[in-house]
Amino acid sequence: MSELRKPVDVATDHTVTSLRAHLPPEATLLEVGCGAGDVARALLYEGCDVLAFDSDGTAIAEARSRGVPARQADWPHFDGGPFDAIAFTPSLHHIHPLDAAVRRAHELLRSGALVLVEDAVRFVEARFRAERSRRARKDYAHRSSPRRRPIADASPS
Repeated sequence: MSELRKPVDVATDHTVTSLRAHLPPEATLLEVGCGAGDVARALLYEGCDVLAFDSDGTAIAEARSRGVPARQADWPHFDGGPFDAIAFTPSLHHIHPLDAAVRRAHELLRSGALVLVEDAVRFVEARFRAERSRRARKDYAHRSSPRRRPIADASPS
């Protein structure tokens, strides 16, 4: 595999380092949502047995041109396996319904295998915090004296 080179892209390098920290040395990995194949290519370089897929045909063509074994498919309608790990890099937020996606991952894994998720955690956390804060303000306004209007209904006088 001398034609494969390590990634120079910081995001890809970070993802690969994180994944390798959790994978057995010669893991069989399925990458869900591989895009142009940067992560899969770097993992191949490091000795993993990788199968990558994406729903975008253009992305699959690019991944294949880089030497990545890639298929065009939609999750959870994917046949293959079993795998030592399935990595959603970052793609899980695009997949609905989530329960079917997780169930399918479980079906394709060997016993004791891993599901690895890299996704928009900071965005989700921030949205959750904002929603929690909004609810707290609304709850406080409803518990206040009857003369006070809820914050959401307040308008300048």
